[in-house]
Amino acid sequence: MEYHDVDLVVVGAGLSGIAAARFYLEVHPHCRLVILEQDSCLGGVWNARRSYNGCWTQWTVGTAEWSDKSMDRPPESDLYYEFFNAEHTTNYLESYVDERCYAGQSLRSRIQFGFSVKTVKKKDNVWVVGGGTAAYRSPRVIVASGLFSAPNIPNVPGDDTFEAPIIHQNGFGQSSVLTSPQLHKVAVVGGGKSAADMVYACVKAGKSVSWIIRASGTGPGFLMPAMGKGPYKNAFELGSTRVAGTLSPSLISPDTRWTRFLFGSRIGQKIVNAVWVGADREMRDGANFHGRANALPGFADLEPQSPLFWGNGTGGLLNRSDFWETIAPNVQVYLDDIVQFSRKQIHLREGGTIMTDVLVCGTGWNTTSFDFFEPQELVRLGLPHNLEDEPREHGQIWSRLEAQADREVLERFPILATPPDHHHKAVETTPYRLYNGIAPSEDDSIAFLGYFNVGNFFKGAECQAIWATAFLDGKLQLPSPESRRLKIARHVAWCKRRYLSNGELGNFVVLESNAYTDELLREVGLVSHLKGWFSDYFKPGNARDLAGLRDEYITRCSPDTTPVTMNELVVTLQGRILGRRLDISTPAAGKDTTIVLITSPPLALRTSSRIAVIQLHPKPMRIEANYAKAARFIQDAASKGAQLAVLPEYHLTNWVPDDPKFSDLCGQWEIYLKRYRVLAKEHNICIVPGTIVERHQDDETGGYNLLNVAYFIDNKGEILGRYQKKNLWWTPPPVRFGITEG
Repeated sequence: MEYHDVDLVVVGAGLSGIAAARFYLEVHPHCRLVILEQDSCLGGVWNARRSYNGCWTQWTVGTAEWSDKSMDRPPESDLYYEFFNAEHTTNYLESYVDERCYAGQSLRSRIQFGFSVKTVKKKDNVWVVGGGTAAYRSPRVIVASGLFSAPNIPNVPGDDTFEAPIIHQNGFGQSSVLTSPQLHKVAVVGGGKSAADMVYACVKAGKSVSWIIRASGTGPGFLMPAMGKGPYKNAFELGSTRVAGTLSPSLISPDTRWTRFLFGSRIGQKIVNAVWVGADREMRDGANFHGRANALPGFADLEPQSPLFWGNGTGGLLNRSDFWETIAPNVQVYLDDIVQFSRKQIHLREGGTIMTDVLVCGTGWNTTSFDFFEPQELVRLGLPHNLEDEPREHGQIWSRLEAQADREVLERFPILATPPDHHHKAVETTPYRLYNGIAPSEDDSIAFLGYFNVGNFFKGAECQAIWATAFLDGKLQLPSPESRRLKIARHVAWCKRRYLSNGELGNFVVLESNAYTDELLREVGLVSHLKGWFSDYFKPGNARDLAGLRDEYITRCSPDTTPVTMNELVVTLQGRILGRRLDISTPAAGKDTTIVLITSPPLALRTSSRIAVIQLHPKPMRIEANYAKAARFIQDAASKGAQLAVLPEYHLTNWVPDDPKFSDLCGQWEIYLKRYRVLAKEHNICIVPGTIVERHQDDETGGYNLLNVAYFIDNKGEILGRYQKKNLWWTPPPVRFGITEG
């Protein structure tokens, strides 16, 4: 075995791998970085080998690019509502890796093609990435092979006697299916967009096509019309606005008055329902599943089996104007399961037999394939693993966290409690348990990119690359491992409720793409992509929005600076922040709300501080209930990366001094101060617990003084400061409230 020592190994030269390598080298241009790619060409799904005539993108001009290089506009013949032929993305990626050079080396020169990673192991704080006769040693690794690298091919009895070739969508582009006269009868299996595209291409090539969709799966996919509404040129533009994202009940999206109205009121829920029902009806009416006079038997079986809102199955945007007109009279559709192969025959469960010259599998990918890690390492890193490999205690912890999180999800979004009848496709592994879909909760030397299914893969890849660079460089103020696990559990529980079968792995955020990338950039402290509330909410996102992030990152997080410490933060808050601008990153607070403020600290610190300002309504004399509510807000703030949580005055008791029991309640102040100290340490967050009314006996009078006191508790649970509020009024003994000169 030949060993090579480098500073960073990137596994995969698809969108995520290229984006990760490029941004890391922007920050560390002299880094010894290598990209390991198992294929013979770069680009992942969009590489030259996978492309074929009729393969079009699901994204549009201006969105299918990165912020530092625009893609040349395709000719009009290659455009449909701004969607375009996939070869233009391939060409863009090929030129991109040639043009990006760092320390005299292009990105392309750093790619080791044909390197199939076999093992990834950590020993003595060094990762060893091995494949064949060579291995790379590095203190850091980015795994970016993504969700679409391991083909999922059905295992059917009789495949050893099947005389027809079986071709997965991964190899369709380089096959002779479309050109060979010997391959006239084509059977395509799969219900998603890739299967639909290959069916269409085969019909256009003059083939006799049978389309098989498994009855035991999630059924036919949603194939939506490409045209837009109002000012939006196409459906992708509309879907890439933040306002569209608010129509999905989401834990990722900001909790605002608007979203609380949509999902917390009858009128709001009627609006949401009307939008989704309208889009669902438009899709079904456009296909006309039951009314086409020339449709072959089985065409009606292409109708999705559950409402569009729930996203239970696969789907995509149609980028061919004559798709349904081509499919209906030319394709025999079977909603059935394959049970046996024999010679050139496919036998179905309901008794049908299909003769074919070739079987094309549009059956997707094994999205939990990490064969180069040992089973125990999959568990440690939070990657999907077989249930039998999970230690019992470890599984019980996650089950408890997810059960708690599920209750919170349903409390916030009751609409998710009653999904429709649907065929649920269970998974045989645990879900992804990565913080932000990228980072293990207890290892800061490895990151995983491209494993969240987002709407815009270019934007997602660029923002993940930025966050991962900050993570590997130690530039993030992350919450404690316990808080990270809680956030992960909440996301998994929400994902399962929101997207049913698609949410089982906890990595589906297609409608929440903007909220997800905003959260990543917010944790790094970057704001240059935000252009003002109207543009941010209503204008479609495009690559140009991210153009300033590189320079902003270099300014804030360049290698010669260190993250702000909590002691520095105290000094900053006391001595330097007053009078400086505070950027409010969520809309105005409601009755009970957490506002996250990104402060502008002294330039020497070159970082931002995330402060959760918690507004809540304390119930009079309900000290335990008020504490529990405050603690939940603090835990939530810590899970979102806040470094300091600030509670309001009188938040434990409210202010009811005339109540005869008020004084006795105030005598419990030490109990709750200790609980806040424990909470701060557990969740790695500083806390200013508003003011706590303390009862102290007066040695001279024998009565009691009530003092209004604020504390600063650091993230280790230590009290760094105490302030007793001075008041200009007094109450006669035996109870006196804070009598001090002012």
